Amino acid sequence: MPTVSSDIRYAVASAVAGGVVFVALSWAVEGEVDWVRGAAFMLAFGVVVTVALVYSKQEK
Repeated sequence: MPTVSSDIRYAVASAVAGGVVFVALSWAVEGEVDWVRGAAFMLAFGVVVTVALVYSKQEK
């Protein structure tokens, strides 16, 4: 399944970008960074993006 590996590469980049936005917003709103929630957000965001990419390609 070569498409899954390319989907994972895209999802990792998206999760990192989402994590950067989460850290910036967390720091701006709360004045400190919650690393545990940030890591959980990045993991969940990466999984959601990967699943969405895999299923969107299956329907074509």
